Amino acid sequence: MGFAGVFVTVWLANWFFKADSELAGLLVGNTLQSMGHVVAAGFSINNEVGQTAVLVKMYRIVMLIPVLLLLIVFWGKQVKKEPSKSERIHWLKLIPVFIWVFLLLCLLATMAWIPQTWVEIMTMTSRWLFLLAMAAIGLNIELKHIYQTGGRILLLGLLVFSAQLIFSSWILLNI
Repeated sequence: MGFAGVFVTVWLANWFFKADSELAGLLVGNTLQSMGHVVAAGFSINNEVGQTAVLVKMYRIVMLIPVLLLLIVFWGKQVKKEPSKSERIHWLKLIPVFIWVFLLLCLLATMAWIPQTWVEIMTMTSRWLFLLAMAAIGLNIELKHIYQTGGRILLLGLLVFSAQLIFSSWILLNI
């Protein structure tokens, strides 16, 4: 769904929001589920759309933290047995490392504590690493296996993605 979503969101963003890069970035970042797809769709339109889309996607990821912590607290109250020390997981480990790195780099960049040459090197390196990661993911996809094991799940994904795309487009068109 994400692969098709890249093309659909780029087409919709160009159709409805060609003159407004911010709204196009909001559409892309709000509707695609994978960061790789957000990057591919956003930066294929232009740099500003790509940056806005990635920022929106990262905020969506970061906003999962309070939701997950609330679910842990709620679910923890539902479980009656006391977990052993080996079963306990510290709440800091529940937040992915890339979120911590993202927040740290945001702070460092905002404070201008990273030299510009380092920023340029990290930008170029991240583009190459991202390209390698996308190629590795693509090489592992077997459409026949997806169809055999998850045809109904694929249909559900299509329905959810369509609803999210329609709702997001409607909201952005009525801002």
